[in-house]
Amino acid sequence: MIRKKIAYVFIGIILCFTISCGMLNQSIPDYLAFWTGSAQTSKHEFDNIYPVRDGYIQLPSGADRVITYYLVNPQAYTLNADVTFPDTVTVSPGSDYIIEQDASDKSLFYLTLKNNFLLPYDGDGIIISPTLKLTEPLSLRDFGSYSIPIMVNSVPAPVSSPVVLRSGTSEETYVICFNLPDMSGSNINRDIVKLEIGAPYNRTYMVNTDGTLSGGGSEIQTVYNEDWQSIELPGGDDGAVFIGDKTKNFIGIVTDIALTGKRTTFNLMLTDKYGLTSTIPATTQAPKLETVTAQPGSGTIEVTSNVTFSHAVPNATVVVEYSSGNSNNIEVVEGISDGNGKATGTGSVTLKFIRIGSYTITTYAEMIGAADSDETTFSYTVTGPEAGIEIPGFGVVILTATVSGTDVIIGNLPTDAVIEAVSIHGVPLPGSDTIYSFNGMSLSPGTYPLTVIFTCNGVSYSTVIDLTISS
Repeated sequence: MIRKKIAYVFIGIILCFTISCGMLNQSIPDYLAFWTGSAQTSKHEFDNIYPVRDGYIQLPSGADRVITYYLVNPQAYTLNADVTFPDTVTVSPGSDYIIEQDASDKSLFYLTLKNNFLLPYDGDGIIISPTLKLTEPLSLRDFGSYSIPIMVNSVPAPVSSPVVLRSGTSEETYVICFNLPDMSGSNINRDIVKLEIGAPYNRTYMVNTDGTLSGGGSEIQTVYNEDWQSIELPGGDDGAVFIGDKTKNFIGIVTDIALTGKRTTFNLMLTDKYGLTSTIPATTQAPKLETVTAQPGSGTIEVTSNVTFSHAVPNATVVVEYSSGNSNNIEVVEGISDGNGKATGTGSVTLKFIRIGSYTITTYAEMIGAADSDETTFSYTVTGPEAGIEIPGFGVVILTATVSGTDVIIGNLPTDAVIEAVSIHGVPLPGSDTIYSFNGMSLSPGTYPLTVIFTCNGVSYSTVIDLTISS
């Protein structure tokens, strides 16, 4: 028995030695090449958590989306990447997507799907499933293909301004009022198909793209009834007031549920045709305003770009705040500025960023009959040449501004260029040719943004240059 065990051990040693010799007889480059050739994309990761329906990731528009691919790449090769999409998708590298390998970690690739690529497909259930193929450029060694099942689809926007009122009739019942999302044209909410109202009403309606409901009767109203009133609540709390749009996409549902004298809530759930949902409560209490949105949202923008901060309720006051030290770097295009880092407007405020740098903007909304919205912060990195403009035939042109008394003289204009307007913080300066006056503006010593609009060879240009006033 012992001899048999010794024999088995001896045979095992011989086998190991034989295999090891086979490996040693193979060159190291050949050995590594074998394992590199069998390498592949091992997994992927999205920049956020997205829902899955019918096996497809539901990828929303609204921002650029990034997919990280994790590779097995033992030789740390710099690889060629090819991304393909279904034939039903029109896509251009660079403008619609970017694929790049991590500069320091060769086992990582990043695929950025641009928002301008995603947005047109959002709402139609378009499948864009990208397939990544990687090759080593010298040997053309193939790393295989890796596909991710993706459908472009955002979670439906919830109903807005939901409240519960009383009917104002002899038999007082609850009235649920709200605005449906805009579903017209190419709006991403055009795929909403169903509205469910929870207990104690428990009804389901079909949603039409024209902003109406079907599947019900006379209880559905599309024009606000001024007889509907707030409900007096226990403890003296303010009852709800409808602050939304009383005509466009308005829905009022006159329920058959009698008032109870208690705080009452109905949950309103919208569902799109692919199964994504959004739920929001309608209550008898004064509602809280939704947060302010920005277009474009946080990110990198070009100098002199406009950003509009707006609210879904047209009559809400939008409040925009920024550092008072940036007052000379930001121009209020739409709204009222207090001159100290704050601007307000009904429905929206538009700012123009006229200096490169980093900016933090804090916003909220307020309105009589509603609680203030939560604050929302947006961050922007403003890049690009401030004064230099590329003009065909002249190269990069950098205008100058020289102060003479209360006049400013614009210099370095291209031949045949004609100045159309000159302004400081949106205030036009009178003048002509290259001389304009800021007399009467009471400008303290300091540096101000001077906006110059001019035409050259039939093309209009706009630039911002520093105007320095010393006394």
